[in-house]
Amino acid sequence: MALRQKGVNVFIDDKLSRGEQISESLFRSIEEALISIVIFSENYASSSWCLDELVKIIECKKSKGQIVWPIFYKVNPSDIRKQTESFGEALATHQAKFKTKIQIWRETLTTAANLSGWDLGTRKEADLIQDLVKEVLSILNLICTPLYVAKYPVGIDYQLETLRLHSHYWTEDEPSISVYMVGIYGIGGIGKTTFAKALYNKIANQFEACCFISKVRETSKQFNGLVQLQENLLHEILKENLKVGNLDRGINIIKHRLCSQKVLIALDDVDKLEQLGALVGGRDWFGPGSIIIVTTRNNHLLSIHEFDQKYGIQGMNHDDALELFSWHAFKKSHPPSAYVDLSKRATSYCKGHPLALVVLGSFLCTRDDEAEWRSILDEFENSLSKDISDILRISFDGLEEKVKEIFLDISCFLVGEKVEYVKNILNACHFNADFGIIVLIDLSLVTVEYNKVQMHDLVRHMTHKIVNGESFEPGKRSRLWLVQDVLKVFADNSGTDAIRAIKLELPNPTKLEVNPRALRNMKNLRLLIVQNARFSTNLKCLPDNLRWIEWHGFTQESLPSCFITKNLVGLNLQHSLIKNLDKVFKDGTRLKVVDLSYSTSSEKFPNFSALSSLEELYLIECTSLRKIPESIGSLNKLVILDLRYCSNIKKLPSYLMLDSLEILNLSYCKRLEGLSNFSTISNLKGLYLNNCTNLRVIHESVGSLDSLVDLNLAQCTKLEKLPSYLRIKSLKFLNLSGCCKLKMFPEFDESMTSLNVLNLDFTAIKELPSSIGYLTELLSLNLHGCTNLISFHSTVHRNFFEFKVKPMFFHLAFLNLENCNMSNANFLKTLCHVTRLLHSLNLSRNKFSSLPSCLHKFTTLQNLILRNCKFLQKISSLPPHIERMDATGCESLARCHNFVDMLSSKQVIKGIQRHFIIMNGEIPEKFYRTISNPMKVSFRHYPNMERTLTTYVMFKVDRMEKLRDQGHAVISFNKCYSDQDKFSFNREFPSSTSEYMWLISITSNISTSSVANGWNHVIVWFDVLKCFAATVTIKNCGIHLTDEIHGIQNDDIRGPGVIYTDFDRLKELVSDE
Repeated sequence: MALRQKGVNVFIDDKLSRGEQISESLFRSIEEALISIVIFSENYASSSWCLDELVKIIECKKSKGQIVWPIFYKVNPSDIRKQTESFGEALATHQAKFKTKIQIWRETLTTAANLSGWDLGTRKEADLIQDLVKEVLSILNLICTPLYVAKYPVGIDYQLETLRLHSHYWTEDEPSISVYMVGIYGIGGIGKTTFAKALYNKIANQFEACCFISKVRETSKQFNGLVQLQENLLHEILKENLKVGNLDRGINIIKHRLCSQKVLIALDDVDKLEQLGALVGGRDWFGPGSIIIVTTRNNHLLSIHEFDQKYGIQGMNHDDALELFSWHAFKKSHPPSAYVDLSKRATSYCKGHPLALVVLGSFLCTRDDEAEWRSILDEFENSLSKDISDILRISFDGLEEKVKEIFLDISCFLVGEKVEYVKNILNACHFNADFGIIVLIDLSLVTVEYNKVQMHDLVRHMTHKIVNGESFEPGKRSRLWLVQDVLKVFADNSGTDAIRAIKLELPNPTKLEVNPRALRNMKNLRLLIVQNARFSTNLKCLPDNLRWIEWHGFTQESLPSCFITKNLVGLNLQHSLIKNLDKVFKDGTRLKVVDLSYSTSSEKFPNFSALSSLEELYLIECTSLRKIPESIGSLNKLVILDLRYCSNIKKLPSYLMLDSLEILNLSYCKRLEGLSNFSTISNLKGLYLNNCTNLRVIHESVGSLDSLVDLNLAQCTKLEKLPSYLRIKSLKFLNLSGCCKLKMFPEFDESMTSLNVLNLDFTAIKELPSSIGYLTELLSLNLHGCTNLISFHSTVHRNFFEFKVKPMFFHLAFLNLENCNMSNANFLKTLCHVTRLLHSLNLSRNKFSSLPSCLHKFTTLQNLILRNCKFLQKISSLPPHIERMDATGCESLARCHNFVDMLSSKQVIKGIQRHFIIMNGEIPEKFYRTISNPMKVSFRHYPNMERTLTTYVMFKVDRMEKLRDQGHAVISFNKCYSDQDKFSFNREFPSSTSEYMWLISITSNISTSSVANGWNHVIVWFDVLKCFAATVTIKNCGIHLTDEIHGIQNDDIRGPGVIYTDFDRLKELVSDE
């Protein structure tokens, strides 16, 4: 119940009767779950179906990487692990009836009991539930959220199954390792995007990275649109903000950065071949197993680009059409009996078109009278064209007048914009934006996706027809957005008082010939948006009715002198040459938003005092601005003040009465010397001072800002002093990265339990404050490069004993101690008892000679980074669930043969995917070794085998440079190339010539099919990417196979038979078997 209250979809198996067979639906629910929570109680093992469930759950953990958390409810984990007490008695009872299952049940119980979880012990159940809910939510927030598909996804599952049946690729027994391209085509509004999103969601968890790029056609028309799309793709896949510069460079970056990754990329609404060429131009751009999904109205594009599969979306069948209509008209899957005939009549007009069904159903939902239904349908039936636009027009005609105005404004000017921006403009025009948008959403005329207002192309087309139909003359229409129409009106001064809004958006900066009095007759103009237009002459007048002006690159030094600004609510003059704003500010009592960013002509601004309604002020990169007017300090309604990159300002106003201020951004104000007293800014939530390289002291008042959530002081390279005491109870993020002069860190107040992220990397601090134990919710601590740190061990040890109720680092998941000049790792002995959720530990570039044996107590640790620990000679144990370890540059460790043997021991490699990389080591003798690549070996076939296959590859880096995406491996079991059978290892190698050894371990249930003589085959190859073939050389390989159940070792493996050195020939062989 606690999880459901937080919006988590929970499945509980409480409907099974004892002894009843487990249904396929339950197994399916287990497979689809992201997290499985197993509650071990005293009588757990007495239920055979509980044990069967547990087997399935552990299988999903191994094969799908599912998260599994045990809860030990009034039981000892040791009793489960060793099957003693009630667990031993229950298994003994099952022995006679379930003889074939007992062994696998025992092993599964042991595996589950070894997982990190929750032990109720003497804790209160309510406390345990609270902690559990918090951890579930934190995990779900880190996992990629599925795309929104549709409110009522009728018929989608049938379409997905149809797609699967039309291609061998989608069958489970023969997935491909090549890049697969599937194209989805059909007319506008037929459901291509909806189907693509559903397919994307269904398979996304099989890939290393995914991205869904919407509105390709529309975006590509913008200035540098294809470059923008390339940057979006790279950001979604790599989580980096790359600027590619130009199209060709973008293509090269995509090819080189993604060529070893198994990715899922979906491109929605493609209409030109050049879009495909810029984003997914070749199969060699992406790693094996990648899938490209494209939606288009042009089937011919898919043929030219040689897509593997083309799937056409057709209209919905009668039953699905009626169901979709009913959901929107009646909020249930079928119409009431009195409306069945009317509903069938309505759906017949829509001809299976989903968008028409949704819009018409949503509109009729608001009409609860049968006679009104008949009247509306009769009117449509009597129309001549009966096309989709006429169906959509029915909804428009039923809107209230002001909602119509909102609808037309959104359609013509604001589609794709952020919700708050849209609301600001609409409210400025005296509309009720909240009400209007809700009405339009309810009628399915607009949607909000990822905080942006969206509208289907066909709906936009319908509204554009309405506006263009107002008059043959553009100057007599209510809205102008087409470039040719705007330019005509501006040139010949043909505008009239019919025009309410204009948007002139050019792809490139362009100089235009206009009439200086072009806007004079537009008395009712309320919205003016101009981008990339440079007028040949200054405008002589602007309509006094204007509510919102957005003119990027405004070339005049002032607004027209006759313009009265009393109605103006929003003024955006980014990149302008404006100098004189006296009149604007004097009369602008209604102004709420002012944006003069990147306007370098103004050295000072007039008095802001008259702007009593101002809520947002943006002066980003106004580099000529030397002093912030004192009058800004009295704007008591100001919520956002953004002064980023104002590189010449030295101080803030001395008197700040900014009662409403929530965001203050002073990043990159490199001459800023100090801060004012912030005690009166009680609602401040975000304070951004990063890269203020002249800032030396933070005012004491900052340490007591109760509402502050985010404090960023990164790269303040002269900062020496923070407030002496921090009592910011709401603070979640504190970033002091790169504050290289900061030696002392203040004490924390016990109220600071909200802090999640603390970055102290590359500071000069010598010790952490003793009160760090109060930070009980800390998730990430970064101390990288803190070479003066001398007391981390004593800090951990001291806090372990002082904070017994909830010790520090209780929730810590990421700890970075790279290059902290540490020579002793004994702090790990205490840390393993303090934190139980540590996921990643970086100890690189330290002076340890050994790591303590307590490493195996870090039961949740998955990533251990030890790069360039040159003195490290011994690691006695490893965490039980470690998945990746990087020990490159550990020269002394590489000479330790026992360590290599430990890495390949069954205790280390058993259970899940593992990746280890070390310098120089030698492949253990128990491995079958060869200098050839690929390798083929055979092994005896046994039923129900759970085999662990371990491989080594030795490779050499021959160039003195940093490289990315160096290694690529494909491991194939019996022609199977599924997600769990494919591995790639992508990292940046050190800038030194050396040899490296990469160990890969995987536990997998290999296909039960076998050759006639009872032997199975495993084919393993390592393939270096072509772009790095001259840099990386594979020297030799090794393979080892074990089966814990049947005791199979390499003795049961036949030699390689034939060694295949031709990669293409190998693929032919695999496909023939």
